[in-house]
This record gives sequence, structure tokens and C-alpha cells, in this order.
Amino acid sequence: MRNIVRFISTAIFSATLNIAFAAPQVIVTYTPPADENLKPYYEFLKSHQALESAGKTAALLKWPTPITLETKQCNEVNAMYVPGEARVIMCYEIFKDLVEKVEAQLGHHDQNYRNDIKRNAAIFLFRHELSHAIFDIFKIPLIGNEEIAADAVAFHYSLEQKNIEEVKKVLQGAKFYFMRRNENFGDDTRYDFGAFSDIHPLSEQRYFNMLCYTYAKFPEQAEFLVKQELLPQGRADYCPREWDQLQYGVQRLIRPYAVKLKK
Repeated sequence: MRNIVRFISTAIFSATLNIAFAAPQVIVTYTPPADENLKPYYEFLKSHQALESAGKTAALLKWPTPITLETKQCNEVNAMYVPGEARVIMCYEIFKDLVEKVEAQLGHHDQNYRNDIKRNAAIFLFRHELSHAIFDIFKIPLIGNEEIAADAVAFHYSLEQKNIEEVKKVLQGAKFYFMRRNENFGDDTRYDFGAFSDIHPLSEQRYFNMLCYTYAKFPEQAEFLVKQELLPQGRADYCPREWDQLQYGVQRLIRPYAVKLKK
């Protein structure tokens, strides 16, 4: 009898372990780079838990298979969603490019501010690529440019945070990510036909979309954008409608796949 009790107790304990250590829906992986020059960027992302922060967004959805968020050496400046693998990747090379531009352009700010920009630019980049995964895996119908749609969904998840200070940090990071290739914002003499033919919208357009959504979501806190003419009044008038459209799209197309949180 004692052996039977011991056997049953062991079986229950083992079952509990299996439940507790079941495969997670969101896997974060910091793959060490082979290139020694990229190790500081690997260490920064890992120590600042950039993947864990982005993973909180991924964890809001019921994925049919586990999804992986990964940083790795790619030998190219890029970030991507890999169809068929349920994998979102940020290359250390693109983060290195971003870090170098932060240090070169924002040296007048203190190190903590610069680190916040780096970390939150990486988080927003992951949310953008994660949006591509959402569209593909859940077969979300899209009308129009997928890059614009991915930006919009990434903006949505960034603005849905309850802490306005965290929202500001993520949006600052997103702004820098968009503007990192154009430190002389507004100088139209730098444009070429390649900028207009690229699948991605112009960085400046993506930047103003971000301001527009922020103004619509937080009209009082973000009123300074209009008062200081950082967001033209003509565009600001349409921002509430744009935000309502985005909210409706996410609620109708993506929320059905969301995890129901316990109250």
C-alpha cells in the first residue's frame, strides 16, 4: 500500500512538473555572435532584456505553435520574420548600426537616455517584425502596404501600455529607428528615386504616423505636438479617425486570437 501511495504521489508530482515546464508559447533566444566585434551588442540586448519586453506583446496572443524571438549574427544589416519557422530575428548588425547612430547623434544626452533609446528602438523593431508574423500565422487579411500595416499594429501595442512614461520611451526609440538614416530631417535635397521606390514608406511618413496615433490616443498629454507645430494641424484633425480605424482593425482581426486574461 505504501508503495502504491508513493507511486501515485510521484506520478502526480511528475504531472505537475510537466505542466509547470510545458513548452512556452513565446521563446526568447540570444544567440552569441561568432564575431567578437558584435558581442557588446549581444550583451547589451541580453542585459537590458529587450527580448523579454517584446515577448510580453507576443504572449498576448494564442499562437498555434510556439513563436521564437531571437537575436543573432546575420552578416547583414537586417531584421526579419521568417515564414514557416514562426521566428522573428533581429540581427546584431542592425542593432550595431542603430547604436552607432545613437552615440553619434545624441551625444549631448546622458548615457541613460541613450541606452533607453537603444533598448526601446530594439523593442519597437521587434514589435514591427512580430506584426508580420501575426499577419502570416493568423492569416490576417490586409488591404494596402504590409509595412504600413506592421507599423500601425506595432504602434498600437506600444500605445496600449498604461504607463505614459513607458509609452514615451518606446515612441522615442521608434522615432530614432525611423530617423536614424536621416539626421538632417527635412532636407529634401538628400532624396533619390530609390527612397520612393522602396517597399517601405519614407521614414518621415512613418514618423508622422507615429505622432498622429500618439496624439489621438493621448490628446491631452500629446497636445504639445500640435501647439509646438511638431504635428501639423491639418494632419492632427484626422488623427482621431485614423486611431479609431486602427483600433477597430485590431479588435476585429487580431483580438479574436488574444489570450483571455484572468480577472
